[in-house]
Amino acid sequence: MIKHKQSGISLLELMLSLVVIVAILVVATRYYQTTRQSQQVDEAVTMVEAVITAANAWLESGPWPQPGETTPPGSHCTSPTQNMICTFIATGLLPANFNTVNPWGGGVTATPEGAGSSLAISIILDGINTTACTDLQEKFSQRMSDVGVATCSSGSFQIDVPLEQLPKSS
Repeated sequence: MIKHKQSGISLLELMLSLVVIVAILVVATRYYQTTRQSQQVDEAVTMVEAVITAANAWLESGPWPQPGETTPPGSHCTSPTQNMICTFIATGLLPANFNTVNPWGGGVTATPEGAGSSLAISIILDGINTTACTDLQEKFSQRMSDVGVATCSSGSFQIDVPLEQLPKSS
């Protein structure tokens, strides 16, 4: 009787290979999600800082609207609105291609607050998950002193910034 040597891989070897591949995929997916979240937060910070800078430039160039007062629509907005972003785009303080949709797909609004010497702008980003909102709060507490109030509630991030409070460059 002649013995034949079996060649190929056993079922156990195949199963071990699959376990290793699945483990690598799980780690890669978590890394991707973490990296993507960090990129989204950085993009949102850049958006908010651009709006703050535009608000300060607007304050220097003209009268600040009173709370509740609508501003004329620009090419970016179809009707008068309290959202100052439309005005900033229309006057060139924000670029025409400024994205009014935040990295999570929600809206970005900026409304005037206060009067006299206590002017502020309230910037709201809608549709944000809790982790991202917490990360945004941390980023702004590191970048700006006396930021005012940064809050998270019901899937929204809101920051009320006293004007003339420019972000510190990082």
